[in-house]
Amino acid sequence: MSEREVLRDFSAARVEAAIEMNFREYVKNYWSQIRVFEDRDLFMFYTGVPVAVKNGVMYTNFTEQKAEERAAEVVSYFRKRKMPFFWWISPSSSPENLGDILAGQGLIKEEWSFPAMALDLRDLDTSLLSEAHEQSGTHVAKIETTDDLDRWFLFLNNQGYPEPVVQSMYDRLHPAIKEGRREISAYLATIGDEVVGVSKVAYLAGVAGLYWIITQPEHRGKGVGTATTLAALHDACEHKYEISTLQSSSLGYNLYSRIGFKPYFKYDVYRFTP
Repeated sequence: MSEREVLRDFSAARVEAAIEMNFREYVKNYWSQIRVFEDRDLFMFYTGVPVAVKNGVMYTNFTEQKAEERAAEVVSYFRKRKMPFFWWISPSSSPENLGDILAGQGLIKEEWSFPAMALDLRDLDTSLLSEAHEQSGTHVAKIETTDDLDRWFLFLNNQGYPEPVVQSMYDRLHPAIKEGRREISAYLATIGDEVVGVSKVAYLAGVAGLYWIITQPEHRGKGVGTATTLAALHDACEHKYEISTLQSSSLGYNLYSRIGFKPYFKYDVYRFTP
């Protein structure tokens, strides 16, 4: 991405739009075997992997008159394929009663509404990275070899993430790392020879989007997640990015808030199970 494409507009509307666009572009570009259906009223994707997060809807702009019909068409698509999926609803989604329409189609709302957060990287305290390394006893490094990518793959599988999900990400990361492309980077946190955490950053839509910040359960609360997050943010600063974004889990919210991320809106997520 060229310098002029980096987002430097910090208005709430522009940041919120960038959060959503980075998320969609990340899914579209870095999940393998994906079919994307994108037009003015819908962004839908299908991978054929029978895990809800790997299929879904991330943008909806239905008219009130057509909303129930369009929602039924989408649900029918996944139902015929016996495939679970997530439907992500943000404040930009329409109509306002979309959640009720989805519930009427048999989708169940997830308990956690995912805060969409952003950080002004100009305010990042870069000294926090060395402090996090010292506190956690970890070494965090960007993955630059396929051997380290294999360790990343094995770590996520050992944490219980479905192998097709991890394989899908591996298939797209492998050529990017092998070719030295800079639009996406992944990181390993290690203690000795043991991998204890990972993170990933995607430079899309003018911002640095963070994804898959995972810490081994027995090492949580010791600064590992902070170290892997800050390593990605430090590189984003080196690349002259000014805004970082993420969608927070319940486990990570306090960590991201301490670093300086602020919530902009929440995604309500509805699950369809065939």
